[in-house]
Amino acid sequence: MTRLTLRAALALALTALLPLGCGDKETGDDSVPTDDSNVTDDTSEPAGDADADGFTTEDGDCDDNNAAVNPGATETPYNGVDDDCDATSPDDDLDGDGYAKGADCNDGDDAVNPAAAEVCDGADNDCDGLVDPDGSGGGDTFYLDSDGDGYGDDSVGVESCTAPEGYVELAGDCDDGDATFNPAAVEDDCTDPTDYNCDGSTGFADSDGDGYAACEECDDTSSAVNPDASETCDSLDNNCDGSVDEGVTSTYFADSDSDGYGNPSSSTAACSAPKGYVADKSDCNDSDKSVNPKATEVCDVKDVDEDCDGLADDSDSSVTGTSTFYVDKDSDGYGSSSSSSTTKACDQPRGYATTSDDCDDTDSTVNPAATEVEDRVDNDCDGDVDEVTYTYTHDADIQPIWSASCKGCHTGGGSSGKLKLDSGYSATVNVASSVSGYDLIEPGSTSKSYLWLKLKGTHASVGGTGATMPKGSTLSASDLAKIETWITEGAPN
Repeated sequence: MTRLTLRAALALALTALLPLGCGDKETGDDSVPTDDSNVTDDTSEPAGDADADGFTTEDGDCDDNNAAVNPGATETPYNGVDDDCDATSPDDDLDGDGYAKGADCNDGDDAVNPAAAEVCDGADNDCDGLVDPDGSGGGDTFYLDSDGDGYGDDSVGVESCTAPEGYVELAGDCDDGDATFNPAAVEDDCTDPTDYNCDGSTGFADSDGDGYAACEECDDTSSAVNPDASETCDSLDNNCDGSVDEGVTSTYFADSDSDGYGNPSSSTAACSAPKGYVADKSDCNDSDKSVNPKATEVCDVKDVDEDCDGLADDSDSSVTGTSTFYVDKDSDGYGSSSSSSTTKACDQPRGYATTSDDCDDTDSTVNPAATEVEDRVDNDCDGDVDEVTYTYTHDADIQPIWSASCKGCHTGGGSSGKLKLDSGYSATVNVASSVSGYDLIEPGSTSKSYLWLKLKGTHASVGGTGATMPKGSTLSASDLAKIETWITEGAPN
């Protein structure tokens, strides 16, 4: 079959298929008019990818007849093919500096090529076979040193990465044909007019007219400076002895808190007081402006020596802000109400209290915090004595006193004076005593109760005899108060 016949047959076959519903599938719906101008075919594969490598010419495929050449391929150096279709790094110019491998001495560095400028970096930047030759950029200037004294001629310099032979880095030689001339030469002969050190002056010059040649003094520009001058406070070495302002400065002390008084441990020598310094050195705390010799000593919890006299608070007689404390003889925490028993202090002294409301400073059981009991004493210092009403009975309250205080003589078998205080209520109440007209206990009357008078020691005044009871001691105020109240209330059993 000829080529024309085959092409005609294919056309006929395509014509026959169209009515069967095999048209354009771009929309998936045969009721929608087809648009065969679209570049996709019925398999949705991109059109124009002749080498089937997934890239069209529109995608950047620079050779659509070679599947190994496309934008996704890896460049194989120097194979004569631009494998990855990247115009910035063609096959023979991988660093993209415009020079192919044959002309580029380092095709991996775009800063190295025949057109590059030579710089001092240890590389042959311009591919001329020379590394850092004279004239390379970024080098230093070196000067010709014909006389070998280490200093070069300012007028003969060359730029180079390293010093060429016969060249040095230092310039300033005023006679490069004679090694005795250079900036480091010493001029110590006042009679020699030669400028050996190239500074424009000679040793015998006396520019300031002070009678000393330049070589004999340290500053030939000032007549106030020479070996015979007196040192003054001016930040100059006036007498050329190598020291500045020696023996003429004053000592100033740091005043960190700006109170006008300096810190004796921080000083400096100067002609005048530098900022933050004063002539005084008597500040004992240079971090607190309220502390200095002119401050007032005050009471404080840290015992600060405000006036810097070495004494603080109660140790300093000039202290202010003290409090009044009251003597506390019985150490019950309450001070005496007597105005003569006071002292002024910052801190509470031993033996003193902060209050003055103790009505009996000889008895620690008597103070405003004590509990009032019946003992004929104002225990709680409220001005009232025994303000609580008490009721006592013989068996519950009085007999225990007899048993505890009168044992041996009048209890437990003892019957001194025929008095038995453990024989019960009937042995004492309304029982006649040895003194006419007095019962041992007469209910309602302590003055007619002889036993009460014996306890108080007043029995002799009514004709009684013998010692006060109990023998060799006295009952406590509390026990006496109980007995007195019991009798006064009628001595109930």
